[in-house]
Amino acid sequence: MAEADVTLRFEIVDGETPDAENVIRALSAYVSILKTAGEIVAPGRQMEVGLSGVEDGSDIFKFILRACENFGETLIEGMSEFPIVSKATITLGGLIGGTMIGIGLENRFSDDPRLPPDQMAVFEEQNQLLRESNDLQKREMEFYGILHEEPAYRSIDIIRPYGGGTVHTVPKSEFASRSGLWGGDDDPVVDPSSQTITDTWNVVLIKATLVPEPRRWRFAKEGLEFSALMKDQHFLDAIHDKTLPVTLAEGIRMKVEVKYREEYTNEGWVPVIGSHRVTKVLRPLPPGTPIPLFPDASAPKE
Repeated sequence: MAEADVTLRFEIVDGETPDAENVIRALSAYVSILKTAGEIVAPGRQMEVGLSGVEDGSDIFKFILRACENFGETLIEGMSEFPIVSKATITLGGLIGGTMIGIGLENRFSDDPRLPPDQMAVFEEQNQLLRESNDLQKREMEFYGILHEEPAYRSIDIIRPYGGGTVHTVPKSEFASRSGLWGGDDDPVVDPSSQTITDTWNVVLIKATLVPEPRRWRFAKEGLEFSALMKDQHFLDAIHDKTLPVTLAEGIRMKVEVKYREEYTNEGWVPVIGSHRVTKVLRPLPPGTPIPLFPDASAPKE
């Protein structure tokens, strides 16, 4: 039997039995969390979630994650393993929501000791994508709302094999706040000291990592160097297929859409080092990219 990528364990109140319909609803909601996290971490890859084992009177459920490269393939032919770094991030899905509780918990497991050092930056960037996803937060709220409705649940444990088998416990006292039923105020909880910026930059390429997976690249903007995680999968695929119209080399001019976080300090809003990622390459465009309806007036003349 395949080793579980994540295990969900329900702790039951002594003498209580959960309603079967609520068990099914909770499991379905948790699978939705994993699939949503998978879409965020690996866009364009279809993820299947399988049940690899059930233990102790159906209170413990073990899940495995598999990727299907092409939607037309059968599951047997198309199945492949997600990289460890992606699995490590996806299995954080039910723990890393937008509430203050989720943000506080995140600091306790931002490092996964099983991950190679060169992949830790990718792991951190993927974590940030999960934290910023409204869709994932909605799925989490649905999941914890179901748990809150079921009086037999005392807590849940989310067990991840990374780092030797880490157990993250969410007690019943947190179900309501994680579901959005209450947060101390009528307004949703937000972090006033942090914000996400989306901008379009003209940059100069300093160093590219020519693999078809998200990796950190180095650029220069107005003479200042910075690194960013390349997340434009269409552009990365063009590198892999060798269909880019230009050769990527140091000094080439590019136009990119960049997302990054800022934190408020005594000096005002300051960009967070390591939070930059390129979400879209606007120039040079890979073959098959739709031409903009309106020409870019800032583009350099040939």
